[in-house]
Amino acid sequence: MKASFDTLQIVDDVEIPKGKWGKADYLEPITKDFPEFGKGGATQAITHKEIKVDKIEHLDLH
Repeated sequence: MKASFDTLQIVDDVEIPKGKWGKADYLEPITKDFPEFGKGGATQAITHKEIKVDKIEHLDLH
């Protein structure tokens, strides 16, 4: 699935998580710390605000 939304609604409440599930002393904007869960490479950020989604798409992976 892919969700689209206006990032301006959360611009004042976005942070990059620390690695190792928040326990590391470095930021991890691109996933890499746990290769046992997959190759990583996804971007990530945290917000504590509710997000109003504009569009949801089902992606055909085949």
